[in-house]
This record gives sequence, structure tokens and C-alpha cells, in this order.
Amino acid sequence: MTSEAPVLIPRPRRTVLSDGFTVDNREGEEELLKKFLKPKRHQRYEVSTSGVDDALVGFTSDPYSQGAPQSLGLRIPAIFPNFATDTGPAGRPRFLFCLATRTTRSPTKLVGLRQGVTLGVDLNHGTPPFRPIELPIGTPGFKFPDGNISWHLVIERNAKLQDIYPLTDTVNWRKYQSDSSAMLYQSFTNTLVQPSGAPILYMRGLTAYQPPQVQQNWQAIEANLSCFYDLRFPWVNNEHELEYELDAHCRISLYASVLQSNPSLRTPGPVAPILPGTPCEEAFISSYTLGSDGPIYWRIYGSLIFQDLI
Repeated sequence: MTSEAPVLIPRPRRTVLSDGFTVDNREGEEELLKKFLKPKRHQRYEVSTSGVDDALVGFTSDPYSQGAPQSLGLRIPAIFPNFATDTGPAGRPRFLFCLATRTTRSPTKLVGLRQGVTLGVDLNHGTPPFRPIELPIGTPGFKFPDGNISWHLVIERNAKLQDIYPLTDTVNWRKYQSDSSAMLYQSFTNTLVQPSGAPILYMRGLTAYQPPQVQQNWQAIEANLSCFYDLRFPWVNNEHELEYELDAHCRISLYASVLQSNPSLRTPGPVAPILPGTPCEEAFISSYTLGSDGPIYWRIYGSLIFQDLI
């Protein structure tokens, strides 16, 4: 008596995918993985400066923000005529701005940085209505004879310096540190304040100011970017790329420290007629200076560009 051996029918292997699905491997694991698993890709993410625009207050509203209308950049307060005790740049306070900041939750890469600053003046020189005119600075190394700007790209050791925010904080005006675009202060005096003591508009009525000493919380990403004085990363036509890989749970920020110019004290520039070859910034200053009033650093802005893996 003979017996036949059982015929074994091979069962297809099964592949368990990362999302929990199990599929027959009839077409091959590689083909199935291509169908079900999406490849990781990179996404660019940019954080840039926005701030209250005092030239629009009372004339319009912003449908995309609450409170005062917003615009690109942060307004830089004037020294003249509010700071009556100003005798020159040696004793003048430097205005500190947080232009862009981001606290990362997962590893990312910093791939770009942009800078921008304008010169500006009220065309009516203090007589209502307020009508500013601005010129973006295009000369990388431009500075006033009595003022300059330093830029600081840093990682902050402590992502949150305080838990309770004082009543004197307001839009784009923060004590010590900010999670968004803001001018930072240690102490100040302002003649135009709300009942809480906060400025109505931080750039108006400021008569005394002390910046916060937060530099001890800064850690350089690269030595030559922790403090620099030129516009090496222009706002437009920026071809400079960075390659800084960042770990999760770190705060990276772009700051600017502004020594504001005082047109009533600074050395006069070129006078009309403007000669060919005169830098556009000097021509603008000459054209719009009237007596002790003239163009100053008006608005400042920056951005950080990240590449996230998603």
C-alpha cells in the first residue's frame, strides 16, 4: 500500500508596514513599500519680523491681527528731541530688538538668514499729519557718523527667562525676552502710556531707556555670526546659504542692537547739489534734512529660514 506525500502550497510572505497594515507580498516587498510608505521630504519654514505700523494708526485696521495695524519690521525710536539729556553717542543707550526667534521641537537645519533696515524721516518734520518717507539701506557697510547696528545670531541657553510678564509689556514691547518680534527693555520712561504703565505705542514718547543684559544667555552658533555689523545677508537677492544642523528643543534667535543717530548733533553730510557717485543713503539724508531734523534709522527687520524634515 502506497501513500502520496502531501503537496505543500507556499503561503505568500506578509509584510507589516510602519502604519500597522499587513499586506501579501505577491508583488515583492520593495514594490509594496513604495506604494504604502511615503518618502520623507524637506519643508522650508521662515520666521520674519513684523511690527505695529504707527504711520497707519487711526487710518485703517488689519484684518489679520488684533490691535494696531502690522507691517514689515520694527520701528526704531528717535533720540531727538525726546532724549533731552543726549550729549552724544558715548552716553546714548543702544536699542535691543528681537527680530526673529524659534524654539525647535525636533531636529532641523538653519539654511538661511535675511537682514533689512531703512532710513526714514517725517516729511512734515513734526507738524501733523505724520507722513514718513523711507529708503531701504542697500550699501552693506553703511552707518551714520554717530550710530551703527550690530547683528547677533545666537542659540539661547534658557528659552524662557521669566514666567510672569509685567503689565508694562505691550505690542512689540517686551521685558527681557520675547517669543515674537519685539523691542526689549530693562527699564524705560515714556510720556504716552496706558493706565497699566505700558506705552500706547512703544516708539512714541520714549524719553529714557535701558536695554536688558541678556547676552550671558546667548551662545554663538558660529563665532563670526554672533556679532557682525554689515548687511551680508540682504533681504532680496540673497544667495548666501547656511548649513547649521540644530538639535531638538533649542531656541535660536536673531537680535539687533541699534545705536540711533541724532540729526541735531551729528556731523553734516553732503550738501546739494549731490555729486555723481554719492551713495544713495547719503543723498537721501542730504535731501530730507531740515535744520536739526533729518533721516534716522527708521525700521529694522530680519528672518530665519529653516529646513524641516517631515
